[in-house]
Amino acid sequence: MRNACLDKVHDLAKRDGRVVFIGSDLSPGLLGDMKREMPARYYMEGISEQNVVGMAAGFAMEGYIPYVNTIATFITRRCYEQVAVDLCLHDLPVRLIGNGGGLVYAPLGPTHLAIEDMAIMRVLPNMAVVAVCDAEEMKSLMDASLDWPHPIYIRLAKGGDPIVSRKENGFAIGKAIPMRKAETRRPVALMSTGVMTTNCLVAAQMLARAGIDTSVLHIHSVKPLDKESVLEHAANALLVVTVEEGVAIGGLGSAITDVLVETLGQSIPPIRRIALPDSFPHKYGLQNDLFEVCGLAPEQVGGDSEIGAATHLHLRTLGKIAVATTRRLEFASSDRPLLDLATDLSSWEPPRGTSAACIFTAMARLAACAEDPAGSAHINVVQTLTLVERLIAWNVYVLFLSSNQVFDGSVPQVRAEAPASPVSEYGRQKARAEAALRERMLRGEPIGILRLAKVLAPTMPLLRGWVRALSAGEPIRAFHDMTMAPTPMEQVSSAIAALLESRASGVFQLTGPEDVSYANVAYHVARQLGADPALVGSVGAIDAGMPEGSAPRHTTLDSSAMWHRFGITTPGPWSVLDAIVQRARRERSDS
Repeated sequence: MRNACLDKVHDLAKRDGRVVFIGSDLSPGLLGDMKREMPARYYMEGISEQNVVGMAAGFAMEGYIPYVNTIATFITRRCYEQVAVDLCLHDLPVRLIGNGGGLVYAPLGPTHLAIEDMAIMRVLPNMAVVAVCDAEEMKSLMDASLDWPHPIYIRLAKGGDPIVSRKENGFAIGKAIPMRKAETRRPVALMSTGVMTTNCLVAAQMLARAGIDTSVLHIHSVKPLDKESVLEHAANALLVVTVEEGVAIGGLGSAITDVLVETLGQSIPPIRRIALPDSFPHKYGLQNDLFEVCGLAPEQVGGDSEIGAATHLHLRTLGKIAVATTRRLEFASSDRPLLDLATDLSSWEPPRGTSAACIFTAMARLAACAEDPAGSAHINVVQTLTLVERLIAWNVYVLFLSSNQVFDGSVPQVRAEAPASPVSEYGRQKARAEAALRERMLRGEPIGILRLAKVLAPTMPLLRGWVRALSAGEPIRAFHDMTMAPTPMEQVSSAIAALLESRASGVFQLTGPEDVSYANVAYHVARQLGADPALVGSVGAIDAGMPEGSAPRHTTLDSSAMWHRFGITTPGPWSVLDAIVQRARRERSDS
């Protein structure tokens, strides 16, 4: 991105005699061709940023258009008074190009991390603040900068970033660009700037696989802000999420929040600002390492577990204050508490103000539980019950997610009150945890249990693998003796939200209404893709080495209580599969 930017300075200088380049203690060979061709318009000064800005102001007052380049922290913090008084007060057409905005200089530590650059430059009158998403968009910005009559702060990223911009989208300073359109009338609206737009596009794909429709608005110009586009994308959104590689105070999220509060009033949608914390970074490493530490990685604009991430976002869209925990220390933060069931929980406390909690975490792979029954039981039974005890001690309602595996699968539509009859080790562990929780329920403690079977989303690895292979004409194998009763992720999130909201005590169940074999699902996917059904090979689960209890005849559970109490039901398996396969195909064609 930096090379594209500075190459364009040379290009603009060839086209317009007013263009001047001023560097501050940069590489001696930088823009060497321009220096040789136009020595009167090329200046490399020392470590003297205040002087450099004053020098640029003088050139601008004489009719030139100076492009000033150095490290972002130096061109913003060190000479802030000169930028304000010499450039902005006089409204001069100087372009300040900051190398390494945000967390780019992660190996060098906090002195070189420009975490507040966009915020402090945004508050200056007359100053434009622009952060493009890739090198191609940088070329468009540089062309547009030539005739912009005011000062501009241009934030550069690391370089080598994926190209996600499209020439046909056009470019104008102060005009945001829709990068991903919503498919429904009430989506989650992601709004981002700089290279965070790339992360948002990846996150949007991940959320779509979880059944969450998401739009992405790329706001390269944090100032002037495209208020019309912000309002257009926010007006019908279930949730607005702003994402920026800078501090939350005064940055993009603040700008968008100001517009929505002042314009929409009580009609404002819920807002979630994802940004750097209000502290100087204390970690070193690579930029992507700090993205993860600060919660800016694509998967963190989602969550630790897929059902958990989908439910967390669903709760936010309902206007609820929802907090997602993480078991990974490097992802933990003030608004993402650490919770690892493999550690001592005796002193763990829920976030202050917590009224209800859903336990998503579990060691759920049947094979893993069969191979290590003691280790998996420690997580799924002992530590889970310890966590429940800690939550109950703080008067928190607890919703425990269980499984159809507590039954042997010999009959369909098992009622909630039927006695447990597990066959798999995982099912036995879930049944043990359920039994202990039921005892606590009888004592009047605020606990609910929700049993689920196969929760389906396009991100399901098996389904994605089938779509990829069949689309390429490759054969696949599917079990003829293993069934599923698919439940869409959206219905699961709605059910969990309803139970948490009502603090309902008791045992509830939610599955699809009909069992279908994996082989029949594979044949159906092949037909949907227009692939040859002969590519599907039908095999037996046990013959293929699957553990005991992995192939019940039936997985459906009686879900009538969810319908009667909350109006939640699930569609038939084929409509669920059709919608998910279509989405998976669309994502595959877009990638």
